[in-house]
Amino acid sequence: SLESVFLKLCCQASRSGSEQQLEPADNCVVKLNTDANGNDVDLASISIEMTSAVEIESSNRTPELIRDSASSLESFRSLPKPRRIGAVVLKDFTNMIRRIGFLLFQFSLPVLQIVLFCLCVGPEPRDLRLAIVNDDVSGNYSREFIESLDGNKLGKVIFPDLQQARAEVLSANAWSVLHFRKNFSSSLTQRLINPVGLSNETLRQGSLHLEMDDTNYQVSAVLQKTIAKNLQNFLGDLLEKQGQPRVLASLPVEYRPPLLGSKDPTFTEFMAPGMIITILFFLSTGLTAVTFVSERRHGLLDRSLVAGVTISELMLGHILTQLVVMSGRDDA
Repeated sequence: SLESVFLKLCCQASRSGSEQQLEPADNCVVKLNTDANGNDVDLASISIEMTSAVEIESSNRTPELIRDSASSLESFRSLPKPRRIGAVVLKDFTNMIRRIGFLLFQFSLPVLQIVLFCLCVGPEPRDLRLAIVNDDVSGNYSREFIESLDGNKLGKVIFPDLQQARAEVLSANAWSVLHFRKNFSSSLTQRLINPVGLSNETLRQGSLHLEMDDTNYQVSAVLQKTIAKNLQNFLGDLLEKQGQPRVLASLPVEYRPPLLGSKDPTFTEFMAPGMIITILFFLSTGLTAVTFVSERRHGLLDRSLVAGVTISELMLGHILTQLVVMSGRDDA
């Protein structure tokens, strides 16, 4: 930079001047132990006098150093001036305009991250492998229910043995085991026709048995919701075939339209606000650090300090610049 060039020139000039002063003349012989009249001089007394002179000079300069430090502290405590802050903001925007690629990076990276998040994490899980074991020998209800399961969200895999299905879940190849006991159809019919006075064994035989992998809460919630919804629709169809109202298959709870939000919220709607705030926070912090490093490398920070701009004014200028940039990204 220009400051480095001037610094090198000054160093060379001072070095050459000191060499010229130290070089003796060709015909000059210097005697350190005699004075101008040829008398002997005590070197120890000369060194003592030089030391005392240096101490006097340093003592004279001490008040000046104190005044300089006090003035610098006073300038640090002074209130920031809007004119200097505006100059820092103008300098930052000028640098951004000159580096148009960096400015486009600031605006495009958050958009790209949010789009990738919505595509990879946001949608509901699909093709969830379901290990099914059908031991029902008393009817066709279990087979009909398996056929009615949603094929888009559930990947149905039939296993002949319950142990094999459990091993599939334990090896992380399936998310749940769906087991139908041997008297599922007959027990379910009794529950629908005459639910009074049934034994606990009959109730267990007429129920679905799920053994799930709950390591992923979102997947477990979607799986439970899907199976419960399919079972409710299946039982409603059975009740209609028997001439009974379909509403008997539902829980005695009526969900009205929500006052706020949507009836079927997605995972994207839940995670997107936090994701946007997190991206903007870390990106702004990183870009501010990059701005400081770039200014220090190109000498802009030293020029600003030499021009009289304080550290607080620099910080406020950068904060205002990043605030405007973040507001523009939010609007975009």
